[in-house]
Amino acid sequence: MTHKCTYLRSLLALALCALALLIPGGVRADGGGGGDNAAVAINTKDTQSVFRFAFKIRRVAGDVVDNRNTAFAYASCTDCRTTAIAVQIVLATNHPTTVTPFNNASAINDNCTRCSTFASAHQIVRTTDGPVRFTAAGNDAIAKIRHEIRSLEDTELAPEEVKARMSAFHRRLVTIVNTELVQAGSGDAQADADEDASADGHARSGEEGNALSSKFDSDTGGP
Repeated sequence: MTHKCTYLRSLLALALCALALLIPGGVRADGGGGGDNAAVAINTKDTQSVFRFAFKIRRVAGDVVDNRNTAFAYASCTDCRTTAIAVQIVLATNHPTTVTPFNNASAINDNCTRCSTFASAHQIVRTTDGPVRFTAAGNDAIAKIRHEIRSLEDTELAPEEVKARMSAFHRRLVTIVNTELVQAGSGDAQADADEDASADGHARSGEEGNALSSKFDSDTGGP
């Protein structure tokens, strides 16, 4: 009974924590740009690996840019790996007066033994003079980065090594956003429409025993 109560308390605490991360500050005010992005990885099975990757490109044409990007990893297991990675690109196309994006990553170990737990959130916000699209080269480069991030699931890298790789991916995405956006015509304004990506984990032995979160404050730029 004690074990069951402890398990239920852990689940309740996890649910409240996830809710707080995904809905900071309560209900969104009317007029928000919408288009939030979240990667949530929960691992409670010994020797298992759970990998969650969420990627979104969002266009906001309204007056408020308040998109949220969240990565949350929770582990309560032995010899396990838990990874959550969230990447969001926000293109604000109508000179918004309020730009308050939210970006957060959190990794938690709960009674975890020999576990590797990692969360990373990366958000890029760019304001433009009107509708834009990525060039073909830009779309190809983004697709390559997405593939490379997904491939991290098949590695045994320590959290510090994954963090370093994500930092490099972030810099590459910033370069793409700064150099591969062009004005969109009426027929191709959504040529690189919003995208999501996720990957499920599978059994794999863990090698680390720590929790690491990696948060990049929003890169915000304009023309």
